[in-house]
Amino acid sequence: MDVDDRTYREVTEFLYREAELLDQGRASEWMNLLTEDIRYKIPVRISKEKVSGPGILEDSFYIDDDRRALDIRVRKLLSEYSWSEDPPSRAKHLVTNILIEPTKKSNEVKVRSYVLFVRYRLDKLYSEQLSYARNDVLRRADGSWKLADRLVLLDHSVLMSENITILY
Repeated sequence: MDVDDRTYREVTEFLYREAELLDQGRASEWMNLLTEDIRYKIPVRISKEKVSGPGILEDSFYIDDDRRALDIRVRKLLSEYSWSEDPPSRAKHLVTNILIEPTKKSNEVKVRSYVLFVRYRLDKLYSEQLSYARNDVLRRADGSWKLADRLVLLDHSVLMSENITILY
C-alpha cells in the first residue's frame, strides 16, 4: 500500500531539511525534529558469507542512543570541548532512494532511504565517504513530522573515520 502524494512530499522534505540542519552544524535545531521516545542505532556490520545472513550484529552498536543520550551527544558536539570537531568538519548528507510505507498507526510511516555521507576534515586532500541505508519511523505530532526511530545500516564493515562525532 502506498502513501498519498502529500505525505510523500512532506516526508521527503523532512529528510532534506534534516540533512541541511546536520550539514550546517545546527544539531540543536535537529534535536527539535526528534520525538521524546526516539531510538537511534548504528549496529556494527561484519563481512560474512551469504548463507550466514547480512552481517548486521544485533547486539553490538557504534551508537545506541535514546533522547537523553542524543541530547548529551549534541551538547558535547556543540561545546568548546569538542576537540574532534574543532575546526568543524564540512559535511554533506546526500539522501536518495526514499521509499515510504504506511504503518498500522495512522500517524506514523516507515521510511527507507540511502545516504552518501561526504566529510572533509581540516586541510586533508581527500574526503571521508560513508554509504548507508536508513530505516526510519516518522511520527506526525502537532502538525509536523518527527523522527521516532532510526536504524543506520552502514555498508562498511571497517570504519576508516577518525571519529564518529557526526550524526548520520
